[in-house]
Amino acid sequence: MLQAELASAIEQAVLQPDATARDVERACRQALEWGFAGVCVHPVHVRQAAEWLTGSAVRVVCAVGFPLGACSTLTKVV
Repeated sequence: MLQAELASAIEQAVLQPDATARDVERACRQALEWGFAGVCVHPVHVRQAAEWLTGSAVRVVCAVGFPLGACSTLTKVV
């Protein structure tokens, strides 16, 4: 498998409870540099990640109710 093929199958994850906008930006820059498939972030960081990845093939992936899924349905929808 070539490096580009492998990279295109990877989703960079920034799911630490204390992740900051700077952490997300760094992950987005790495994803752009390496050609990753996506960057997985908490809902609070989706808008920023989308801005950083605009115009690229890198997708924004959102973890809802991570890690336990114990949020209400309303919280997940909003």
